[in-house]
Amino acid sequence: MQDAFLTVALLVGLGVASWRDLRAREVPDLVSLGLVALGVLGALSLAIVARDPWRLVPAITGVVAGFAMGTVLYRTRQWGGGDAKLLAGVGAILGLWAPGYRLLVFLVLLAFSGAAYGIAWTAWLIVRHWRPFRTAFARRIREPGVHRVRLALVGLGAVGILLLLFVPWPYTLLIGLALLGAYLLLYGWIVSRTLEETALTKDCPVGNLEEGDWLVADVRKGARLIARASRTGVSLREIAALRRARVRTVRVREGIPFVPAFLIAAVMLLLLESRGVGFAALLG
Repeated sequence: MQDAFLTVALLVGLGVASWRDLRAREVPDLVSLGLVALGVLGALSLAIVARDPWRLVPAITGVVAGFAMGTVLYRTRQWGGGDAKLLAGVGAILGLWAPGYRLLVFLVLLAFSGAAYGIAWTAWLIVRHWRPFRTAFARRIREPGVHRVRLALVGLGAVGILLLLFVPWPYTLLIGLALLGAYLLLYGWIVSRTLEETALTKDCPVGNLEEGDWLVADVRKGARLIARASRTGVSLREIAALRRARVRTVRVREGIPFVPAFLIAAVMLLLLESRGVGFAALLG
């Protein structure tokens, strides 16, 4: 009964968070903290009934693991801060060392669903902003640094073709995959930077700024630095400084609303569990 309640709570929480992320690019702390509280309190009640304090371990370790992983992705500007907190809530509900390793299965599914979701969202942004994207992409690909990297990859490709004559088959496959990966990384970086420029930045009134919003560039008034464009986003102190300096708007970078990928991964997890597919079967 308790598992069913927590499962429903997880789906409802992720549904609300997905709606808010799509609508306002924010994840309510109430949802994330609510999931953490439900997961920990549920584990605590089981520990009390069973008189076994170890029943708390899955939820606690799930919170820690989820928040740690989310923080790393936040610090590297892959996620927003709300996504990191939400992953801690998911970890509390699913548990790190729970039977079936549900959190680990969820993370594997999140990697696949997130990749597919990110590609689909990127394609939609390119179609929606095609004209400015095409112009900016053509300009960026002709930049001297990018042009040199492309020439280097072409040279490596020529060397790789020559190696095909002398290197055994398994190694040629590895060389080919490495070169393909290098090309994909280069063009993926160009696409992401071009999208940031044409579709994922906007002018934001300082009154609407929130802690963690990513500034596109440092904000100065004269020679004085007021707010720095950092990996962790703008701080409350910097927002207050911007208001005191009477800065009206700043340029901020928006991320792709990623929380719907959480919901997709959770639904996939439940579907797999309904068919008796566990961690070992999923990876084996």
